[in-house]
Amino acid sequence: MAFLTGWTYRKAITLSRASGAVTNYQMKLLVGESSGATGEDVDCAAHVKTDFSDLRFTAADGTTLLDYWIESVSGTTPNQLATVWIEFDSIGTGATTFYMYYGNAAATAVSSGANTFITYDDFERGSNGNEVGGAWTEVQGQAEISTEQAYRGTRSAKLVGAATAAAMECAVTKSDNISVRCRIYKEDAAILSITHGDGTNRMTLQYDASENINVYDGASFVDTTANITPDAWQLMEVNDFVWATPRVDVWHNNTKIKDNADISFLSGVIANLFRFIGDGNAGRDCWVDDFIVRNYRTVEPAWGSWGAEENNIQHYTLALESASFSMTGVALRLLNNKKIIASPGAFSMIGKDMGIPKSYPPFSLEPGSFAMVGADLSIRRPVSYMRMDPGSYQVNGAPVDIKYSWYDGEAAANYQFRKQRRTF
Repeated sequence: MAFLTGWTYRKAITLSRASGAVTNYQMKLLVGESSGATGEDVDCAAHVKTDFSDLRFTAADGTTLLDYWIESVSGTTPNQLATVWIEFDSIGTGATTFYMYYGNAAATAVSSGANTFITYDDFERGSNGNEVGGAWTEVQGQAEISTEQAYRGTRSAKLVGAATAAAMECAVTKSDNISVRCRIYKEDAAILSITHGDGTNRMTLQYDASENINVYDGASFVDTTANITPDAWQLMEVNDFVWATPRVDVWHNNTKIKDNADISFLSGVIANLFRFIGDGNAGRDCWVDDFIVRNYRTVEPAWGSWGAEENNIQHYTLALESASFSMTGVALRLLNNKKIIASPGAFSMIGKDMGIPKSYPPFSLEPGSFAMVGADLSIRRPVSYMRMDPGSYQVNGAPVDIKYSWYDGEAAANYQFRKQRRTF
C-alpha cells in the first residue's frame, strides 16, 4: 500500500454501516497528540506536530486525501487532544479501510470546515458591524459581523437586541438525513429563537429570558427542563428529523434534552430555511458561531479497530568491508537497514554484544565476516533473506542467536533456516 508522500507515520481504521452505505459522511474523531491525551479515540504516539497541522486522512488507497476540519485543540503538549471532523467519501456495509497520517514537519494546515460539511460558516469575514452576509440573508433588524464575541477565531454573527428583533436565515434544504449544529451565546435574560421548516411544518426552539430551553409542540412551548448558561458559549444541535411525523431530537452541550420532539408548528411556516431571531429589547444581544450542516443517519457508521502505527522511514544498504569493526568492550547496534553486506573480517569484537533488534534486511555474510570473542551476536527480528556462506562466523565463548530467518542454503555446508530459532 502506497504511503502518502512526505509523511512518516500512519494508522489504519475501518468504518462500516450495516444499515446501508453512505457517501460524503462526516464523523467526529478525538485524536491524541500522544497516548497520554485524556479521552482520545486514537493517538499519534507524539509523532504529530503540536498544532496537528500535519494530520491527513486518506481513502483506502492510502493516497486519496479526504477533507477534514479541526474543531478544537485542548490540553497541554505532549498530551493535547484534537477534536477532528472527517468527511469520508464512501462508507460501505462491510468494513471500509481509511488511513490517518502524521509526522511531516514541513506540512502546513489544510483544515477546512467549508470543504468538510454541507454548510459551514465561521463568520470570519468583513469588519465589525458589517451586515452578516455570506450565505445569510438579513431578514429584519440588525444582524451583523461582530468581534465582541467569538467561539473560534475573532468573529461571529451578532443579533442585536432592539425593538425590531434582528433575524437572519440561510438556505438549508429540509431532510430527514441532516444534523444542524452551532455555537450560541446570549446575554442574561435575552430571548433567542431558532426555526427550520419544510413549507408545512416548522421546528421552533426558544432559549427564553429565564434561561430555559423550550420546544414548540404545535400548541405551546414545552420546557425541556434543560437550561442554558447566559454569557457563555453553548453547543446547540438538532438531528434525526422525521418531517412526515414531524419529529426531531434536540441536543444541548452534547446531551440529548428532547427525544422525538413534536415540531408540528403551522404558524408562519418557512420552507427550506434555517432562521435565528434575536431579542426585541435593546441591550439583550445574542451571537452565533461555527454553524454546521452535516449528513446524519439515526444509525451512524461504526468505528472499527485502529491498526498499529506504520512508518515510512527510509532504509539503506549497509556494505561493511574487511575490518570495518574492530571493537573492544563496546556494544554495536544496527537499526533499520535495507540490506547488510558484510565482507570477510568485517567484524572483530571482544567482550561486547552486537545486536540488530529492529531490522528486516536481507543479509549477505561472506566467509570470516564475524570474528567475536566473549560477545553475543543477536538478530532478533525476522529477516527477508539471509545467506551465510561457510565460515561466516568465528565465535568463541558466546552464542549466535538468530530468530525466524528465511533461507534455503545452496550448499550443504550452509546453515539452512526456515522460520526457526537456532543457537549454535
